[in-house]
Amino acid sequence: MEEKKANLIIKPAEIPSKAVVHSPGIKGRPDLYIEMYRTAKRHRDQACEVWKNHQALDEEAKKQAFQKNIREEMQESMISMVFSLMCLEGYINTIAFDKLNFGPEKLKSKLTQKWLTVPQRLSETIEPKSPSPFAKGTEPYKSFCGLNTLRNKLVHHNPKFDDIRKTKYGRTEGTINWTNCKKAIWSCQVVVEMVTTLQSQLKQPLPSWLSA
Repeated sequence: MEEKKANLIIKPAEIPSKAVVHSPGIKGRPDLYIEMYRTAKRHRDQACEVWKNHQALDEEAKKQAFQKNIREEMQESMISMVFSLMCLEGYINTIAFDKLNFGPEKLKSKLTQKWLTVPQRLSETIEPKSPSPFAKGTEPYKSFCGLNTLRNKLVHHNPKFDDIRKTKYGRTEGTINWTNCKKAIWSCQVVVEMVTTLQSQLKQPLPSWLSA
């Protein structure tokens, strides 16, 4: 029996989900990319809180707490950065599946390529036709590629020794310079800009989860 979309929302464990009527029952699909974005925002806020609290300390207390705080800010920021990119992959996969009927075999390309290919294919199906809003070297795609580079730098970590340099915590190893609360804020903003741009191409309003 052909699947038919039903106006049903199933929310196991409060995870936003969709459902389709399917003989002999109902199949559900959690929109996990929404939870990924919420996770990214939560850890962004926690990274910012660590830095805010560190700044409020007196100089002696900062010396005592800096190792703990630099570690915690890095941890929270890394989680936010990685989950921001995970959200963008889940979102573009969902759009490709729902709008273009792309199955798993068509979604094996690199994430940066998906964000070029899928909008380009969408531009051929939307009237009036218009070029894709994403292009190499232009925003927001340029920032998205920058976030993907940082994610790869984390996931494929090179265990080489690095110079001790000036950071906001003093003279330390330099990883905090690119895994900090500002980068976490920027990562979440990249999600907002990428999704906003694609929703505009689709002539659809911003999804509520993006601003909640």
